[in-house]
Amino acid sequence: MDPVSPELASALLQWVNSFNEVHKPVGSWKELEDGQILWKILVDLDPAYFQDELPEPDRKSADNWIPRWQNLKRIDRMVRTYIREECDRLPNLSKTMSPNLKAIAIEGSKNETIKLTRIIVLASMYSRKTNARMGQVLIGLGPKVSRVVAKAIQQAEALDKSMAESGAEHDVSSEFDNSTDSDSPSRPGPGIERDPELEREERLIQAQKENQELGSKILSLTAELTQMRNQISTLEEELVESKLHLDQKSRAAYDDQAIEQLEHRAQRDKDYIAELESDLANSKAQVDNQERLLGRLKADAATKQDLRDELQLIKTERDDLLQKAKMNENLKKKIQGLQEQEKANSTLRADLADAVSQLEDLQRIRDRCAALEKANEENSVTIANGEQEIFESKRAKKQLEHELRVLQGKAEQRLEMQIRAEETVRDLQQRLREAEAANTRIPDSLGNELEHAAETEQLENRLVISETLLHWNRLLMLHYRKDPKQTTSSVGADGILLHQKLDMLEARCKKLEEQYLDVYQENLGLQDALKEGPEKEDPFIRQRDQLHHANTELAELKAKYYAAMSENADLKHQLTKFTSAADGADTLDEKTQSDFKALTANHEELLTSQAELEKHAKGLQTELVEKSSLLRHALLSREAVVKEPREARQTEELKLITQRLDAVRTAPTEEAQDVQAKVADGFCKQILDLQDLAAAHMTVSNFLEQDSQKESLFLSFVPEAPEGFDEAMRPVSPTTSLSCSAFLTLPSTPPATSAAELKYLQARLNTPQDGPAQQQANQSDPSAESSRENGQARSPTMDRFADCLSSTSQQQDLQNLQRENKLIASAWYDMGRRLQSNTVVLQRRVQDPKSWIGKQRMAVGQGGGVSGIRR
Repeated sequence: MDPVSPELASALLQWVNSFNEVHKPVGSWKELEDGQILWKILVDLDPAYFQDELPEPDRKSADNWIPRWQNLKRIDRMVRTYIREECDRLPNLSKTMSPNLKAIAIEGSKNETIKLTRIIVLASMYSRKTNARMGQVLIGLGPKVSRVVAKAIQQAEALDKSMAESGAEHDVSSEFDNSTDSDSPSRPGPGIERDPELEREERLIQAQKENQELGSKILSLTAELTQMRNQISTLEEELVESKLHLDQKSRAAYDDQAIEQLEHRAQRDKDYIAELESDLANSKAQVDNQERLLGRLKADAATKQDLRDELQLIKTERDDLLQKAKMNENLKKKIQGLQEQEKANSTLRADLADAVSQLEDLQRIRDRCAALEKANEENSVTIANGEQEIFESKRAKKQLEHELRVLQGKAEQRLEMQIRAEETVRDLQQRLREAEAANTRIPDSLGNELEHAAETEQLENRLVISETLLHWNRLLMLHYRKDPKQTTSSVGADGILLHQKLDMLEARCKKLEEQYLDVYQENLGLQDALKEGPEKEDPFIRQRDQLHHANTELAELKAKYYAAMSENADLKHQLTKFTSAADGADTLDEKTQSDFKALTANHEELLTSQAELEKHAKGLQTELVEKSSLLRHALLSREAVVKEPREARQTEELKLITQRLDAVRTAPTEEAQDVQAKVADGFCKQILDLQDLAAAHMTVSNFLEQDSQKESLFLSFVPEAPEGFDEAMRPVSPTTSLSCSAFLTLPSTPPATSAAELKYLQARLNTPQDGPAQQQANQSDPSAESSRENGQARSPTMDRFADCLSSTSQQQDLQNLQRENKLIASAWYDMGRRLQSNTVVLQRRVQDPKSWIGKQRMAVGQGGGVSGIRR
């Protein structure tokens, strides 16, 4: 080959950098000394042929050049074999164009590296798979590079052709020389004949012998070569181990001279191996020459059938061996395929196990999600229950505020009724005395007065009727709850459902009634106040202010109550803490004992205040129930009141009053004081009771006589009284009956009378009123007259009450109350008509609280008397 030119070196370097496998551009030929980049280029050219890896894939240190040499030998051998066998090109040159690989591995020789790269370029151009692609690559590199590479390829082909011609002439000349040498010693004399066939057989036998000798020599050389290679491998392993050991021990345990001797010995062994390899190549060349000679001899002995048969047998054996080799290759491929399939199956099994574990994790996550959803639902139910409890507490608060307002109004009405009753008694006694003195007819005037008093109280009691309707609804609910078995036994599921709907409708009706009446009453009062102007003080506004003041006081009381409850809980907690500390320790210091005593005293005070508040709330509820019961009994006995004439009722009342006064007058002297005190107290009480009941009966009668539809509506709301109700409601004394079926005694506390008023009533009762004799006695007894005057002077409350009745403000209040009573009656009528419609309002079912805070709130509400009604 020609020496390497700079143009060829530059062109080959550009060709190497054109591959994608070269991630970093190659700047010098020194980078190709390990063969890694060249092997990547070969794999890119034909992956099927260059499929194995290099013997030393890892780049070792620069001192150790043996791995690089092994890689370069593998590349050189496979490339030349690829050109000769796969490409079928350069059969002669491919055997002898191997560069000095040792120089490349040790020194990184540029010329030898270029020669190796040129062999790879020839393989890429001769390959059927990459010929077209390499042509495009060379064209892309430019015409200069392509011309240089094409020139190098032409030179290699011309050299191979010349080597082929020189090798043929050498074969012919050697054959000719052999034939002449063989003929000269065996040339007989002129008188002996020679057989050419025998001479040819003799030459063939001699050639076979030489071949056998060469084969035995080759075998011995091959065995010696393998032995030397094994020895070299062991030496290399020892060398590597020694180097590693030297690196680990810092080369302190071995002698440098021994290492140099080993390296010289290894170098000599390598040189000897190289010589053996060269001898082996020469022997192979001789064997090839002998084989070609044998071939020519066989061609010359074509006439010999035996040789042909043997040749045929050899060919058949060769074919069998080729078939077996192919079968072995196929079996090897099948085994590799099965191994790959087994690996794939193992990976699939691992994937399946991972998938199963992931499914288990997913199932656990789903279970956890279900548990979380359930917890969320429970939390939502708890929140809803809490909201419902808050709503119930607000509703109970409003209910208590309303009840407080009603009770305040009732208290004011009772006070006014007491004052009116005292004035009425005084006027009646005065008229009785005047009538007896003048011998005139008293029943008519007394009846007119009673009629006027009844008409005055009629409007005031309409408000009581509205409260009675609500009380009868409560009685119906209580009656249903007292005996639910009796009710549910006669009806089925539909009846129970209807009762539940009835309860819901009653609760809804009650709430709407309260809201409607409060708003309606307040609006009417405000309209009247606006009409009258800001100059006059309206009683409704005054009452409303009083109501707001009472509400604020109630809110303050509740706040104090809740604060006391919270403080009570804190004190309980501290008490338990101190108790546990006292149990744990035998002795406590004085400060701790004083704190404990103070907390105990404070706790007792809070308990006392809480009990008083609960007692007060229960008293208010009891008073409201008693008033409602009184009004209900009056409404139940309305028929007797309506049927009885007004004149007869007034006459009966006058007789009753006269009988009581006569009973007091005719009492013995020694019992006069006790009887007068008792009668005076009971007389005022019964007068008030009778007036209240009579006014209630008259109001109900007038209200029900106006419209028959109102009567049916009212009776639909008033249930039948439970057993024993009428007997419990009847008065104790039969003398208090005013020709009605039954009356209630007033259960509330009787009106309080001062000592001066009691003496005044006793003096009036002691005053004789039976005729002229009594008048004469009165005239002859100045002490009695003075006592009467003193009694009148000792009753300033009576005088103030008379002045109030005659004042304009009291008349205005009376008119306002009458108007409000009319409006309330009409409102009850409208409300009853609405309740008769088919509209059904569903309300959320109230449930008992499930949370701890809800239960605590319920307990606090029950303790304070503010818990709502639960269904």
